Amino acid sequence: MPGPSASTAEKNSPKVSVVCATFNSADCLPDFLRSLEQFPAGEIEVLFVDNHSSDSSVDLVRKWNKATLLISNQENLGWSAANNQGVKAARGEFVFFANPDTWFQPEALRGLVRFLEQRPEFAAASPQLLDPGGGIQPSCRRLPTLADLVFQTAGLAFLFPKSFFNRWKLPEFDHRTFREVQQPMASALLVRREALEKIGGLDERFFVFFGDVDFCRRLRQAGYRIAFVPEAKVFHRQGASTRKMGAVFYFSSHFGFFRYLWKWSSLLQKTFLLLLLPLVILTAVGRAVFGSVFLR
Repeated sequence: MPGPSASTAEKNSPKVSVVCATFNSADCLPDFLRSLEQFPAGEIEVLFVDNHSSDSSVDLVRKWNKATLLISNQENLGWSAANNQGVKAARGEFVFFANPDTWFQPEALRGLVRFLEQRPEFAAASPQLLDPGGGIQPSCRRLPTLADLVFQTAGLAFLFPKSFFNRWKLPEFDHRTFREVQQPMASALLVRREALEKIGGLDERFFVFFGDVDFCRRLRQAGYRIAFVPEAKVFHRQGASTRKMGAVFYFSSHFGFFRYLWKWSSLLQKTFLLLLLPLVILTAVGRAVFGSVFLR
């Protein structure tokens, strides 16, 4: 007996594939799962990829019993690789990258979908992120440059947060109005699947940090545009998972920045980057010991 035709399979596919990479996320998952429960059956599919959690993350997803797919990796492959695993299995027209430390009402995701359907010139849309108390989280940035690394490691961005020295973090933007942006956080980001496939997904050399930055750069390089849509609101416990990394968090953040710039630098710029490497290591050590002013 013949199987379903391609047109039938497409018709039965959900509009949105929610892809969530977890790592020791059990304390955050209940709110995230409650968000997903509000969608009618068939509107979305949910794909979880767990990076060898040592807590009850996998058990929570299994007991929830509504995931379209659960991949339980036998080692921590990193944020980028885990999300790529989910994307490869996704069937939706849109892919919604959502971290397990987020939660939202269905209308937030529907609003992002409507925006991309109405504005075909954009390939990705980011919501307004809110902290648990309802305060706005700055979530959009410019693509960083070698100068930004210097300003960050020298402490100038920290000393003068509203100045040119901190321009990378877009200090002049209040995150209350619509805007085309260069790089939103991928804690919650809706992307056309065709754009994802065209650029080849996430670069898995970025284990945790700067994978989203590199992804946004490659989207723009391919001619795609990214929008910030503040009418769509998503709550976010920023750093709920990454802070569990301890001192590794600071080294991973700093070296993610270094790796990103190395990838996109000329030979002359790479020479300068090598000269900066001792300062990058020193600031990573200092912030691991005394606390970070270099937050991702």
